[in-house]
Amino acid sequence: NVGILGGFIQSGGHSPLSSIYGMAADHVLAFELVDANGRFISVTEDDHPDLFWALRGGGGSTFGVVTSVTIKAHPRIDATVTRFNLFTNENFTADLFWQSVHTHFQHFERYADAGAYQYFRLHPLGNDQFWFEMVAFFAPNMTVAEYNALTEPWYTEWADLGVPFSPVTGYYDNYYDAWTAAFPLEIGGTGAGTRIATRILPLENWECDSLLNATVAAIRNITEHGYMTYHFQLKADLLPENSENAVNPAWRNNLDFMFAITHIPLNATPDEWKDIDYRLTYDTMDQIRGLTPTSGSYLGEGDINEPDWQQAFYGSNYQRLYDLKKYYDPDDVFYATTAVGSENWEVVNADNLPIQNGKLCRLVVP
Repeated sequence: NVGILGGFIQSGGHSPLSSIYGMAADHVLAFELVDANGRFISVTEDDHPDLFWALRGGGGSTFGVVTSVTIKAHPRIDATVTRFNLFTNENFTADLFWQSVHTHFQHFERYADAGAYQYFRLHPLGNDQFWFEMVAFFAPNMTVAEYNALTEPWYTEWADLGVPFSPVTGYYDNYYDAWTAAFPLEIGGTGAGTRIATRILPLENWECDSLLNATVAAIRNITEHGYMTYHFQLKADLLPENSENAVNPAWRNNLDFMFAITHIPLNATPDEWKDIDYRLTYDTMDQIRGLTPTSGSYLGEGDINEPDWQQAFYGSNYQRLYDLKKYYDPDDVFYATTAVGSENWEVVNADNLPIQNGKLCRLVVP
């Protein structure tokens, strides 16, 4: 399922603590699962080490039904959290808005190196109006004074640009309270009529001014065409004390995990649906893929139509994962769209839409 033991850990699992600890999958100590033969097995670094590698990031619904996970615990931490909203207005034009976005992006590497995390949204409001929604600038292990020192260059540059924003900052002596304040309960998931596509924007895009300029320009163009974009600024290094796993290698070079989001009217015809799908997957995301040719996307939050999904979601790990799939589940008992081995199957429905309501048909005889 899409819960913590399934889609979150088995796809990798990014979080507000990723810039400190990496991915959730990095901290698994053991799994218990039922395999394709109905056997209940324990999986650790020493017992079934190949499965231990694969289950940590290689995707759910692939190798077995995970019934429990043992996860490493970490010491209690404090955190400082900031939230704000920024809107264009008659004095703060669209050009100034996007100049502000660009200025902010320039600081991402420094924030990530300090262990900080951001989740913000860029909304198109129509008529060349935009909204920058800082859902949370999350600074673990930082006091307010330390947070202020980290963000002072950014805030100063925005003040010089006349950016009209009023950040609300709070300190919390434990992670749970900080999380609750930063991320109030919201309606999540993709839901009816919502389509997403994602891309891992690598550090390389910040190491060259012209490439960063092109990246922000592409994000602006996408937003101007009516797509909302989400941004998760984090890095996800594998800590020396944690063992290698099947997390998409692109994550180890991430600086901004980006969503592009559109909506399909509930009364859309199949042809209209497919047209919206195509424009998101290709016309929109090709702009970002072209600027990140060696990167990828995230299986846990990805486009069902992702081109070359084996490379995008799994990177250089795919062939090893495929071989393990054939070894542990040769009859394909477990299946999910874009899961390892799913290229051997297709779901057939009357309108040829990318949905899972239809017959599951084998394409390749093993």
